[in-house]
Amino acid sequence: MPDSLAALAQRISVLEQETSSRVDAMPPVPLQCPPIDGALPGDGLARGAIHELAGPAGPGDQRGDGALMGFGTVLLSRLMQADEAARPALWCMNRRLQHVGGLLSGHVYSPGLQAFGVPLDRLLFAYTGNDSETLWAMEEALRSGAVCGVIGELNEFAPVAARRLQLAAQGSGSTGLVLWPGRGLNAASFAETRWRLSALPSPGGKIVPHWRVSLLRARRSAVSRDWAVRWQDGRLYASPAGAAAAIEAGAETGTGSAVSPLAYRPLTA
Repeated sequence: MPDSLAALAQRISVLEQETSSRVDAMPPVPLQCPPIDGALPGDGLARGAIHELAGPAGPGDQRGDGALMGFGTVLLSRLMQADEAARPALWCMNRRLQHVGGLLSGHVYSPGLQAFGVPLDRLLFAYTGNDSETLWAMEEALRSGAVCGVIGELNEFAPVAARRLQLAAQGSGSTGLVLWPGRGLNAASFAETRWRLSALPSPGGKIVPHWRVSLLRARRSAVSRDWAVRWQDGRLYASPAGAAAAIEAGAETGTGSAVSPLAYRPLTA
């Protein structure tokens, strides 16, 4: 029996090394925004991995609604555009979040997806009733390798769930994006990157998606960065660290235009 267990452990180790090597050989996907790409290992978003996107830190703060979905959609569009096989992507919409009025409540708005560069003819939707169904759908899609990416909405994201999704992504080379409110974000995670998103006032009163994007963690990197980011003319533009705080301070003192996230949230009805 000990010999059998040792042989099994060795076989598992070999498989994990082969999977890791295959995934590492896949070039990362640039977000086409030099400041953000430069902070990511390999100058882009790792494929065959899970990326965790959380809402704003403040309790009851709804400002991350448009930012969370908007930035997540930008990442999804970049993954789809970079996929050599032109595979579809899957969006798992959690009806429980829609019913309770959470950060991700609402329905996806097709013209908004197109505005963020998502090819609609390659996007599939799965409507789930709760977190368990969403995680199951995401894991099955990732494990199949039939999709280039999966984006899923969750109310909670436990480390054990992150580990299962990460293993499924590594095994197939597909990439997963998890959108969730971010309660208890200090807990450990197996995700490749962890981000915090919140909406910023749109300077000058212009209705332009403007977000505070914080890269809290990236595997194989000790970097933690923070930017004021806007989406305009099909590209991301990132301002230096500190700009986000300055914009927020301007809004509080009346020198900025505190446009509601709902005013430029093109992904929900």
